[in-house]
Formats: sequence, structure tokens, C-alpha cells
Amino acid sequence: MKKSPTFPFKSAAGRAAYHAAYQRMLSLWPARPEPIDVPTCVGSTHINVCGPHDGPPLFLLHGFNVSSTMWAANIGPLSQRFRTYAIDIIGDFGLSIPHWPINTVRSLMVWLTDLLDALGLAKAHVMGMSYGGWLAANFALHAPHRVDKLVLLAPGGTLLSINPIFLLQAVPIALWPNHYFTNYFFKWASVHRQIDDPTYHTLFNAMIDQAAIGERYFKRLLRTIIPKMSDTQLRHLTAPTLLLIGRQEVLYNPVRAIN
Repeated sequence: MKKSPTFPFKSAAGRAAYHAAYQRMLSLWPARPEPIDVPTCVGSTHINVCGPHDGPPLFLLHGFNVSSTMWAANIGPLSQRFRTYAIDIIGDFGLSIPHWPINTVRSLMVWLTDLLDALGLAKAHVMGMSYGGWLAANFALHAPHRVDKLVLLAPGGTLLSINPIFLLQAVPIALWPNHYFTNYFFKWASVHRQIDDPTYHTLFNAMIDQAAIGERYFKRLLRTIIPKMSDTQLRHLTAPTLLLIGRQEVLYNPVRAIN
């Protein structure tokens, strides 16, 4: 695969704009992260590391198109106890740089295994939100001996297929990647109107700004389909698991997902 000097960005200006938005989001973290870039067989993986060196390792896998910076509201309390590894999922928006497009679930499983090996970790706790939750659940199924405990935050496509209305709401972003449609989608999918907290809105709007720039300037490299996990697969998840789904979740019907 022939790559431009700005890969995976479409232009140098786009790369600069995204890096600036990424750093703005990191500046809102209560804990100052240690950024590292870890080479793997799939590509270079960017990780924002926080917490005590002797703390239990915790992998944080973000939602689709928002990067590891989305953990701003959680990283403070989590990094007090855990050695947190907020990972930019390879192929998705962020600062990780894949060698090639990510087309299969197996590529992601190999990547996470290689990442644990490169960090010298026998196993880790794994927490994932939305797409990251689907990825975490699949990795726990693929390599149960590498996952200590599992936290799934409204995992996408894991318990139920994604709501077609959710997918339809995302179509304008794919067709016309700009701030207006990204802002509309994020706010449609959230409960932001019910939250009276200026800090929350500062974080949320910074995340939208970063995602909108990514939509405009990133090349689409994460091309895996998100299949629903079967009941048999779910029964084979052996890691102790905490599942959290909001009552107003729009990704799928939350009551059906829990039941």
C-alpha cells in the first residue's frame, strides 16, 4: 500500500488541525498523560498512559471516531488506582498509524495481543465503550487468558444489532463530513440537555470538535463489520464482567439488551 507523507490524514493541514484538537482535548484531562507510541505488527499504536507504575493495568478502548481522549471525565478516578492505557484504536481516528486498512476482526485481535506483548503485560483489565466495548468483548472471547476483568459500556453490536435509526442518523456525516452534522448526531445520541454541568459540556463540545475534524481529514481505514455476538459466544465469556447501559441508550433497545 503506497502511503502519502501525511498518512493517515488527507493533507498536512488536516493533520495539523486534528493534532491541535486532540491536544485541546488532552488539556482537559485532570491527570497529565504520558504519551507513548508502541510498534505492533499492524502498525504504530498511540497510547496515553496514566496512573501508578505498579497499579493493575487497565486498557481503555474508546467509541468509534472519538479517540482515546474521550476518557477525560473518567481518567482521574481510574488512574488513582490503575495503570491506565487509553489506546487510540488502530485504523480509527487518533494518533495510531496502521500499516494498512483494518478489514477483519482477526486483525484487531492480533493487534491487541501484540500490544499486550509489546508492553510486557501477561493480562489486563479491559474497559470499552460502544465500538470499544464490542472490541473488548471479542478480545475476551478470543484470548480469555489475557483479560482479567471486563467492563462493557453500552457495547456496540455485542448484545443486539445496532438500531437502524442510529445508522440512518449517522449517514449525513458520511456523505457531508462537517461540524454541523457531527454536532447534530452527537447531540441526538446523547442526554446532554439533561446535564447541568459546565465541565461536562466543555468536554462534550471539545470531543465533537475533534471528531468533526477527523471526519473531514482522516482516511477511512477501519473497515470491519460489527457482527452481533451469538448467545453461544456470550456464554463463553469467562472474565468477570460489568455491563452498563443507560436507560435512554439509542444504539439499541436497552431493556432488550439487558434481558
